[in-house]
Amino acid sequence: MLVEQFVELFVEKGGPRPSQGGLSYDILPGFFHALALGADLLDRYRGRCNEIVERLQAGAGDDFDWATYFDESEINEILIEILASLSRTFSNFERRKSWFVDILNKERQSHPGTKGPGFSEAHFGNLTGALFKHLKTAIDDNDRRHGLVKKFGRSKVAEIEIFLDNIS
Repeated sequence: MLVEQFVELFVEKGGPRPSQGGLSYDILPGFFHALALGADLLDRYRGRCNEIVERLQAGAGDDFDWATYFDESEINEILIEILASLSRTFSNFERRKSWFVDILNKERQSHPGTKGPGFSEAHFGNLTGALFKHLKTAIDDNDRRHGLVKKFGRSKVAEIEIFLDNIS
């Protein structure tokens, strides 16, 4: 679900060249390493997502496609919750950005055959801009913002807004 948010940046999917901010699949192990979401939280979301997939597959049968899954409103709400939780891990933005870039580069270097330029701050900007675009849209919508305030509290939403300002 998270990778789907920035899939258009992958060179392998026709995205821009790395010199123009494009990404390669070889960043994915480092990306998942750097997420820093707890296993319990991920298991809870994974369980909810699997239930939705099963429900959609049961209703669609052989006609099931993943576009339907990603269009599902409950999936979008889960995505916003995950992105809100993830964004709060960037409270010390510059330090976290530097760490994220470092983790992705170290992970890339640990795999033989990795080609192309390393993961830069420009790549980080493109990745986070694409990854968090739906959270930005939710924050900009008064009703959805109100829902986030109810769920996370006003101060946490303020932290999210600071983060979103940092990546834009």
